[in-house]
Amino acid sequence: MSCVDEVEDIIEEEDDEEQVIFDDTDFEATDWTEATHSNDADPDFDVVFEDLAVKRFDIVITEDRWQTMLDDMTDLYGSFGASGGGGGGGPGGGFGGGGGGGVSNFSDEDPVFVPAEVFYEDKEWYRVGVRFKGNSSLQSSWQSGILKLSFKLDFDEFEDDYPQIKTKGFMVLRS
Repeated sequence: MSCVDEVEDIIEEEDDEEQVIFDDTDFEATDWTEATHSNDADPDFDVVFEDLAVKRFDIVITEDRWQTMLDDMTDLYGSFGASGGGGGGGPGGGFGGGGGGGVSNFSDEDPVFVPAEVFYEDKEWYRVGVRFKGNSSLQSSWQSGILKLSFKLDFDEFEDDYPQIKTKGFMVLRS
């Protein structure tokens, strides 16, 4: 089963806390090698961080999981584009204090991780945790209606939910 197979996540609410249950745990990671996915191999920094090449990584997130990420951002920071402005204001380009107007839904909570597939040089890393990355810059972009947002990848985030991927980092680089 690959990322192109149909996925349906079930969200259950318990005591005001959402719990996501995944029903896509039946798959085999048949394209893995010792060099790319084993903790016994040495990290290969020269392959991943080659000085004279731009590397391509494809991150595939299902539509439902993308919507989960967007809904979580709305819960954390309010409606997308709610401030209608062009980012942080105030003196020196930072966020202005006091004053009124605008949206101030600051959250100490990190955005939700969802499983995604990462492709690199014809290899697939299954059920990699992906979430939006940042804090005040993330909030500012979201509230300004800018969807050019950074991602954080965690190759171990879902290893308890998907035993097939237990302790499998990217090219043995730990996330």
